[in-house]
Amino acid sequence: MSANIERIISLFEKRGLPCEAPHPIPPMTDPLSKYWDQPSRSDILVDKDHAAMSKDTLFGLYEYSASQPTGVYEGKMWRRKGDDTWWLCWYGHDDAPGFVSNNYREILVV
Repeated sequence: MSANIERIISLFEKRGLPCEAPHPIPPMTDPLSKYWDQPSRSDILVDKDHAAMSKDTLFGLYEYSASQPTGVYEGKMWRRKGDDTWWLCWYGHDDAPGFVSNNYREILVV
């Protein structure tokens, strides 16, 4: 486990925030995902309200504050700025064939 993730887990524990398991962000498996660079899911700790990550991980995500990225497939992540808050956004699993869910969490930079 990286020192960064250990710091993030410690932060969550101090705030009494549970971490979701398994990871709520699915892996990118679509063939188009080879053209999309993003940080590893293992560098982000997610609970039901927050996503904790380092500043490097935050700025390793593409920014889409006024739109959403094209090429829609599970596991694709990006960041969005809303007022004074950064949000982690991602396409997740949907039970309906051919659809994805839109998910987001407030980002805590640690």
